[in-house]
Order: sequence, then C-alpha cells, then structure tokens
Amino acid sequence: MVRDITFPVVFQAQYGASFGNCRDDCSREHHGVDIFSYDWKGAPIVAAHDGIVEKAEVFGTKAFCSVYIRGFDGWQTRYVHLNTDTVGTDDAEWPEGCMAPGIEVGAFVERGQLIGWMGDSGNAETTPAHLHFEIRTPRGLPVDPLRSLRRADRIRFSTMDASDPVSTSVALSQVIFPQGSPVVYVSAMGPAVEGFGIPWDRALPGPVLAVAGGTLDATVRDEIERLRPTSIVVLDGEEAVSDAVVRELRELAMTVERMAMPAVPAGRIAPLVDAIRTFEVGETTMQVVLVQTDEDLDIETEVAIADLAGQVPTLRFIQDDRVARSRGRSSYALPGRSGRRNSLYYRSGESWLRFGLADAPKPIPDLGVFLVAGNREVTAPTLTFLLSLAAAPDMPLWR
Repeated sequence: MVRDITFPVVFQAQYGASFGNCRDDCSREHHGVDIFSYDWKGAPIVAAHDGIVEKAEVFGTKAFCSVYIRGFDGWQTRYVHLNTDTVGTDDAEWPEGCMAPGIEVGAFVERGQLIGWMGDSGNAETTPAHLHFEIRTPRGLPVDPLRSLRRADRIRFSTMDASDPVSTSVALSQVIFPQGSPVVYVSAMGPAVEGFGIPWDRALPGPVLAVAGGTLDATVRDEIERLRPTSIVVLDGEEAVSDAVVRELRELAMTVERMAMPAVPAGRIAPLVDAIRTFEVGETTMQVVLVQTDEDLDIETEVAIADLAGQVPTLRFIQDDRVARSRGRSSYALPGRSGRRNSLYYRSGESWLRFGLADAPKPIPDLGVFLVAGNREVTAPTLTFLLSLAAAPDMPLWR
C-alpha cells in the first residue's frame, strides 16, 4: 500500500523498516516508522496530507505530544513524540509549545503545513529525538508507512544570508541566471529591505540587483557584465536609484529605462502584515525567492503562491533554459559523511538501524532569503510550509 503523502520531516532524516517490530519485550508491536534526525531536536514536522486535526494534545505522565490528522478519504496519519522541551534543554517542561500555531482539534490543515517540531516526548525520553509516524486505514488499522515515505515528495528549498542586500542580490543572480540574461532590473531596494517582494503577478525574466549609497558597487557592475544584458530596467521605489548610477548603467547595456515600482494590486495583502511574524536576522526579515522553469504551473501551486506572496515578501522569476539548481544550505540534505567507520546505530524494538554519522549542521541555518528553485521545488506543499513557518515562533536546532 502506497499513500500519496509529503515527507513529514523537513530536515536530514534517517528511517528504516521498523513496522511490526517488538516493543517492551514483545508485549506489543510497533505500528509505525521512526524517522530520526541525527539526534537534532527542533526540526520542523509537517502535515503529510490535507485533513482535519483529530487529536492535538499532551497526555500521560510522560508528557506525550501527539497530533492525529484525518484525511477527507478517512485515512489517518499520526505524529508522535513532538518536542516538549524548552529550547536548548531536555527538561520536558514546555508542553504548551509542542504544536505550531493554529494546530488544535477541528482545525483544517494543508499538506506541508507546519504542525510541530522534532522531539523526544513521552516514552522516547531515553532515545534519540525522532518522529514516530503512522498511517491508518479509515477503520483504524495500521499499515506500514515505509513505501509511502520512500515515494513521498519532499519540501525542498535552500537558505541564503540576507544581511548584505547587494551581495545577496548578486548571489541570487548567479544561482538563478548562470548563463546570462537579456534584461536586468536594478533597484535601491534589495533582498534585505522590506518591500523586496515586488508585487507583480508575473514572473520576472531577469535578476534584480541592489544598489546602495547612491553608487554602483563593483560586484554589481561585474555581475551585469557577466549577464550581458541588452536592456536594464531601473526600478524606483521609496528610494530612487541615483542619476550617477544610471549614467554608469548606460555604459553596460544598449537601453536603460526607469520604471516606478508598481503598487500592491487591489485586493492583495501588503507584505509583512502585523499578523505575520517574520524572521529577524540583524535588520533582515524572511524573504522568499521562487524560480520557475515553466510558464504554467498547476492551479494548486498558483493559489499557494498567491497566498504566500500576499503575506511574505516574495520575488518570482521565470527561467526558460531549465538550469535552475538549489544552492546554499539544503533543507533536506545537510553536510554529512557516511561509511562503516562513521555510523550511528539506533535501537528499534529488538533490532538496530544503522545510519551514516552526519557532521553537525549549524544550530540555526542562515535565514533571510529562502530560495525555491525549479518546478520540482516550487510546489504547493513547500509554499504552504514557508507560509506557516513565517507565522511560527523561532525554533533553533539543538542536541
């Protein structure tokens, strides 16, 4: 039996065949699959499918934190051992923080929506942090999730530091347009500045490069020369690009034109509304950059993009040559090594599961710009996750 699901852990994950294994000296069976994260707590856990929250509670003397979601076809998924520890500890004294905002009985959740974080609550206090994941039939019978997990789609994105808007805009240009671009946009509003999400409903055919201080940075000039554009469009917002910069730009392209930054279309929510919390890294806030490789996306993805762009600054590019690649720190394949000499063994019932030992990733990934590149990554579950992440409290990774 294979169910169409999204992988429930947004992080480097290890799992194996553990359904039906003995538990408690074979007094009971294991009715799910344990998904480990190399002992890291705080990794995001997401809904594997659309549905209604049927159970969301901390219960028992060992403070189990569990969420059950019932799909509209009657099938149910269960998420057990969500985090109840105060950040950075193993104290099991933060039960009120084990579920993401809005996760409560009766709530509708979307595939990819954040529901909680990796932990070791309940009877997992003596084991490495992991998610116990179950799939059950409409009649409540457990089925082995292994094949469904192996075929599950993943939430994929990369992160980039946004503390310097100029260098960030150049880095994005190099990633998204490695083979050059006939048109380049230049703006005094960079990725680290509120309003970077240009509120256009169409995808931009070229990169947006930032200028600061009324001068054209040498790295920006070098990047424009690499891109070899025939046209440069200067975007004037609250802060206009200086005439001195425009004169320099005229040396780099056949045509240079100025354009006022478009206003937010009627009916759209302005970016960074008060109801949405944004990540803060220095003076930066959470931004999302989407890179399409096709003009047309399915309607579900288009709706998810509209929802995301309405509340989180979002910039959208179109790439015709299909060379989009993720860069930065990958959300699901952090740096690591594997081999017989570098292995972790996790006990699963009466057996052991072996996994390669990963190098420790940074406790907190570089926040600021979330890059979602290529149609394989620009999916409704990924966009739903990013939107719910923006509304959630900070949750670093710790061991």
